[in-house]
Amino acid sequence: MVSGGDLPWQIGASSEAELIGDLLSELGVPTSAIVLETESRNTHENAVNTAAVFTERGWQSGLLVTSAAHMPRALASFGKAGLGVVPFSTDVQVGGPLYESPLDLLPDVEALARTTKALKERLGFAVYRQRGWI
Repeated sequence: MVSGGDLPWQIGASSEAELIGDLLSELGVPTSAIVLETESRNTHENAVNTAAVFTERGWQSGLLVTSAAHMPRALASFGKAGLGVVPFSTDVQVGGPLYESPLDLLPDVEALARTTKALKERLGFAVYRQRGWI
């Protein structure tokens, strides 16, 4: 099962679920084995909509595949929706030494991107908790 709705910044584009479904097909997964949920707009809706499909099909468990940075919020959301899922993180990033030379202490675009991603997930987790979604 692949869950993910339209990308709001790409009007008329395929949903995330459709794009991932296409990739799975290209990788050899039979189209008949792929179930798409294309209506969700955020992680909370991914979890709620996926739970409905699990109930409808009588599924008991599954893998939750998402980025390592997003996994805590996603796992909490799917758990709150009553789903027994096993986390499987992608794009795990392991850092090396904090710095190798004094130049590594200067700001750079990559560090800003990592900081932005971390702040987004922390803020998202706080908002989900405040709304009772986790």
